[in-house]
Amino acid sequence: MPPEPTVEEVLEELDAIAQGLHPSQKTILEEYRKCPDWQQAAQLVVKGIQRLHRGTGQFRLLDVPPGWLPPTL
Repeated sequence: MPPEPTVEEVLEELDAIAQGLHPSQKTILEEYRKCPDWQQAAQLVVKGIQRLHRGTGQFRLLDVPPGWLPPTL
């Protein structure tokens, strides 16, 4: 059985909750907002999808690179 938390530890955890910094409050969306790499990756995906749609009026699938597993739907 883990030891009981000290008063200081409890107060620190309550302070983290009050400031929105407690690990239980983090969501994927919050991490996305903070991570420029995730944002850039999302923009690249959107641009790729837009290019597939542009001019054709319909969606075209890209060829799967050799050695990759086939997509599952």
